[in-house]
Amino acid sequence: MKRLFIISLLFLSVGLSQQKWNMKFMEEYDGLMYSPTSDKPYTGSVFSLDSLGTKKEEGKYRNGLKDGRWTYYTTVGNGKYEITYKAGIYTLAVFTDKLGTDYTGSPITDEDEDEDEQDGTFLYQDEDKYDFSKYPMGFGTFKDGKLDGLVTAWYENGQKKRERTYKDGEIDGLWTDWYENGQKKRERTFKDGKLDGLKTYWNEYGQVVEETVFDLGNLMNKKEYDYYPTGEVYTIETNEGIITYYSIKGEIEKETKNGKIWNGKLIEWWNDDNKKKEISYKDGKLNGLYTEWNKNSNKIKEGSYVNDLMEGEWYFSWVDNITKKRESMTGSFKFGDGGNLNKNSGVPMNGRHGLFTSFLENGQKEFEGTYKDGKEDGLWTEWYENGQKKEEVTYKDGKEDGLWTYWYENGQKKWEGTFKDGKSIFVKHSEESIKNMVFVQGGTYQMGSNSGDDDEQPIHTVTVSSFYMDKTEVTQAEYRKVMGKNPSHFSGCDDCPVENVSWHDANAYAKKVGKRLPTEAEWEYAARGGNKSKGYTYSGSNGIDAVGWYYYNSGSKSHPVAQKQPNELGLYDMSGNVWEWCWDWYGDYSSSSQTDPQGSNSGEYRVHRGGKWNAYDINCRVANRLRYPPNFRDSSLGFRLVLSQDL
Repeated sequence: MKRLFIISLLFLSVGLSQQKWNMKFMEEYDGLMYSPTSDKPYTGSVFSLDSLGTKKEEGKYRNGLKDGRWTYYTTVGNGKYEITYKAGIYTLAVFTDKLGTDYTGSPITDEDEDEDEQDGTFLYQDEDKYDFSKYPMGFGTFKDGKLDGLVTAWYENGQKKRERTYKDGEIDGLWTDWYENGQKKRERTFKDGKLDGLKTYWNEYGQVVEETVFDLGNLMNKKEYDYYPTGEVYTIETNEGIITYYSIKGEIEKETKNGKIWNGKLIEWWNDDNKKKEISYKDGKLNGLYTEWNKNSNKIKEGSYVNDLMEGEWYFSWVDNITKKRESMTGSFKFGDGGNLNKNSGVPMNGRHGLFTSFLENGQKEFEGTYKDGKEDGLWTEWYENGQKKEEVTYKDGKEDGLWTYWYENGQKKWEGTFKDGKSIFVKHSEESIKNMVFVQGGTYQMGSNSGDDDEQPIHTVTVSSFYMDKTEVTQAEYRKVMGKNPSHFSGCDDCPVENVSWHDANAYAKKVGKRLPTEAEWEYAARGGNKSKGYTYSGSNGIDAVGWYYYNSGSKSHPVAQKQPNELGLYDMSGNVWEWCWDWYGDYSSSSQTDPQGSNSGEYRVHRGGKWNAYDINCRVANRLRYPPNFRDSSLGFRLVLSQDL
């Protein structure tokens, strides 16, 4: 019985005279096939079986070479090849897929030479030797070396992978792709090599995920679908550059164009899933409610836009740079472009129109006033934190116009004045407000020097009006009492001058106490001794050691104010200790006579005067000039303030 089985593996009888040899036992010599029982090239039928005993191939040899029709069976997918050979060379192939469809052509591989010059129909595999146990990678027709007609490709499991139609080497007509599970993946149509008509994508479950319409390569409309486990679908549609997002209920959520929200809402989130911003758009512009929150979910901005412009009532909230406490503001805008932000609050100045009210953290009003077309207009009121009125002033077109009154925290009037077009026409100071100040009688003097730096020239005639000036530089204790902090490098000395302050810091302090920075002309006039001047080089003396702290006597630090001799007017430390900010923008002197000059109209630097604790004596002269950017801070930069004379 064993012997009979072994014989059956060697060959199969065909009739009484013909037999089929199993290819496993055939031998090849010099390119010719021989049977185990003959020394002549084999002529006859053969077959082969796979490991499971299933027929793998069958055909005929003539004189040791394949000849006639051979049949090959794929190991998966139930496909088969019928290859016609002549003297060992294949001339025609017919592939039959699992659906029974025949594809007739010549087999080629990526090793075939001059493939691009081939004409006719081919079955293609991307291997150096054709493996007829597998489905071909592709089927197509070449004309003049270019694909022309239907091209088909398969997965290894026999599932069709794609079908495309070509014309003269360009895609033309229907193009279809499938997933390996047999589900259609995408389908689109080409014309002259360009997408034209409907393009559809499906997921592996047969659900449409994208539908796009093209017109000769130009995208006309696109819809994308995102499916939830519940079966509900979220849709995205693109039409003429506008992308529309639909909710699962089919309602429009938002539209975008060129990456920007076109219609609907843009929502941004903090990392912890708390909302950061919610912004409404219409036709590509900010339209509707705008809301912004901080990381703690506190609302910090809310209001409405109309065509990118702030309109109507807005709310703002911020942490004050000085007090570190949260403050808030409500106010109305008209055509507000969001520009010209306040450096502390971040609230835009442009477009303010109507009532604005600022609140402290405890809910107490801080100030209240009205704007008209972005300028202060009407009554403005400011309060202390205890609720006491601090200031009341009337504006017209952005300028002080009318009565202006200041009070102390205890309710006592500090000073009162009348303004017209932004200029004082009457000012009355209280005794308390000019306490620790020196009255400087106005007069005319020669400003500048011919023996100093170039920017001290030319010497020119200047007349200044009378004013009050602080006897000393503003101290650390005074600054901390008003501003709630001490920025000084040499801190811990209440009577030392405050330093490490910018021009903006000094000006903010001046506003809070109802004073102002001196002009450069006022500063030099007072440093020279005013109408009592004795012509000293330094303020109050021709010897710097008597009146000021400088490089050789300061011990590399600032000192308490009023420790040296005062000048002719009773002013201390006008030479040395710390530089003192002035109001003016830095600029060249004019040779013309001037009255109450206020420096250049604009510039890059603000003037500071007087020398400092680590300056040489030459820099402490009354005529010496220096400048810094207004936001600059240094351990040698301080200030003192002035008040205009009662008018």
